[in-house]
Amino acid sequence: MIFKQLFDNNSSTYTYLIASKKGREALIIDPVIENVDNYIQLLNELDLKLVKVIDTHIHADHVTGASKLKDKTKCITIMGDHTPADSVEIKVKDGELIKLDQLELRAIYTPGHTSDSFSFLMNNSEISDIEIHLSQIKVTKMSYEEADKSLYENIWLSKLNEIAKEHKKYRESRGAIRLDLPKTDIKVKDQRVLVFPQIKSESREMVSEMMVLAGRSIAQYSIENNISMPYLSQAPGKFSDEIIENIHNLSLSMAFEAAKGFSRSKLSAEPSMHAGLGLEAYIRVTSPMRRYLDLLAQQQLVKCISNLELLKESDVKDRIKVNNASMSKINKASRQSIEHFRCLYFKQNRSWEGEGVVIEISGNKTLLMIPEFAMITQVKVKTEPNLEDKINLKVSSIDLFERLVDFKPL
Repeated sequence: MIFKQLFDNNSSTYTYLIASKKGREALIIDPVIENVDNYIQLLNELDLKLVKVIDTHIHADHVTGASKLKDKTKCITIMGDHTPADSVEIKVKDGELIKLDQLELRAIYTPGHTSDSFSFLMNNSEISDIEIHLSQIKVTKMSYEEADKSLYENIWLSKLNEIAKEHKKYRESRGAIRLDLPKTDIKVKDQRVLVFPQIKSESREMVSEMMVLAGRSIAQYSIENNISMPYLSQAPGKFSDEIIENIHNLSLSMAFEAAKGFSRSKLSAEPSMHAGLGLEAYIRVTSPMRRYLDLLAQQQLVKCISNLELLKESDVKDRIKVNNASMSKINKASRQSIEHFRCLYFKQNRSWEGEGVVIEISGNKTLLMIPEFAMITQVKVKTEPNLEDKINLKVSSIDLFERLVDFKPL
């Protein structure tokens, strides 16, 4: 898809050009008559054929360029069915679809600005006109709680949140699966270990989705510009029909079962589908301070926009191999660190008692998830429980050297 936002300073009017890359068909929304020649020049530069022109309403601040565009290009003129204009060829009703090759715009009657105003919703999440800029960023430290409050007070955060939600819907429509398993944050203060369950946060969700969107955008940009990159892919997983049918409302035991169905992700210099994210191609690019390949991706982008020599595909492959050789050790160290501080927490809070949820049963051995610590433990029970049963637990032993904590039912 091609999307261009154009602005006329004299009338303060935004005009939009939307086109299908595949069929090279275009439509223009709210054209200004003085800019018709500029629109035609832009269409020629982009090798597009104008087939439709839409006016959202009768404009009091400028003369529409729809008729002039029709005369010059033989395009079709469109307005909403509440317009008093007689010269319009097609008048669409509320909810009616306007098709442009594979793209669709839904007409929505929105009186207010004028009594005949229509808006047009494009149910399409293709990305076009990606631009990369060297930027200086000023960081403002803000908690997720503070950000949640600002989401609907700050117009820019609100708009980003809308984009994030629409992008998530797009990925889910393409099979993306995200499991809602418990997560925790661990901190140390005054030599005391503190464990905080991650509370659901709309702003946290927004940040997470925008990171995925960045990875998708950079992957697309890299493919279009022949930049060798470390792509992350994942083959489709194997999930039961029950999990697929309840994917947005999984119990803890079903989410645990689903987690075992994912295929392992793979790094490659060749783009390939990431089924878990529902994307055709994906590059991790947002964490250059903690992941080397994210830094490599950013360095390739800087070289591209600075017209410097890029790393070749063979060079990227070599760096992926070096990265893969060390990642197992890094992941192991990360797991052991979390296990260590959990052990310290229970050593400092030996009298802890809490609740575990049954997520798997195998004979007389039962796997429990302790949501408070995002922790899985195995216990023996006298009578066989059911999945999702809640069992009250207490600490039975702690081995700091082996980083193990055992629990038993109360």
